[in-house]
Amino acid sequence: CHNDCLWNFGVCVNREKFKQAQVGHGNLKCGSGIREWNTLDCFDRLDKTGPLPYNCDVTGKNENQQYLWDSSGRIRHFHGKCLVVDSHKKLQAANCDESATRWERIAEFAPEETRLYHEAVKRYGLTDDMPDH
Repeated sequence: CHNDCLWNFGVCVNREKFKQAQVGHGNLKCGSGIREWNTLDCFDRLDKTGPLPYNCDVTGKNENQQYLWDSSGRIRHFHGKCLVVDSHKKLQAANCDESATRWERIAEFAPEETRLYHEAVKRYGLTDDMPDH
């Protein structure tokens, strides 16, 4: 990627076109985090040894916690690697090629804290452009 481009989920895209595509999409819903069961931690930075646990960022602005399921079932990290299971049944980062692990969602749900957060945002009329202090 060059100076006039940026990485977006492992794809080098033109910086200006990316900014233009973001205009008018300020109301997109965040669904970027993968929360670890029964904790306040989410998958964070994806290293060779797998994702590090870290406090969940409910705003969706922490790029380290941005993961997405692509249309073929791979889990892609914001910086371009995929989350895979190795031969020892351990999570790790790898290239997002045809050999990358395919995942499926089973019994997914939003935690109670997420529901409460969204209710408070609506009740108090909060927006993304408000100061955070």
